[in-house]
Amino acid sequence: MQSLNPQVSIVTPTYNRAHQILRAWQSLKNQSLESFQWIVVDDGSDDSTANVIRDIDDPRITYIYQQNMGVNAARNRGKKKLAPLLLCFWIAMKSCMMMILWLNW
Repeated sequence: MQSLNPQVSIVTPTYNRAHQILRAWQSLKNQSLESFQWIVVDDGSDDSTANVIRDIDDPRITYIYQQNMGVNAARNRGKKKLAPLLLCFWIAMKSCMMMILWLNW
């Protein structure tokens, strides 16, 4: 069940990580909480990141493209799209992924 009022936002800044996007999406979909929004901020990728996101076609995903300005600018841009109380930054670094949680009061 997908909610129009997500409880959690996951912000993923990305740059040329098309090969990892589906893996991240599968991980999010496998969580017990279905009421989330996934904000993917593409920081100027020149690979197929945009196409991979479009092919997923899920209303919980917000895709934002910006010129390459760095991970902090991408993270801040994603934060402006927040809906819920709980924010999660999902940071992909080579072979591992890390989640950082904040309460958005």
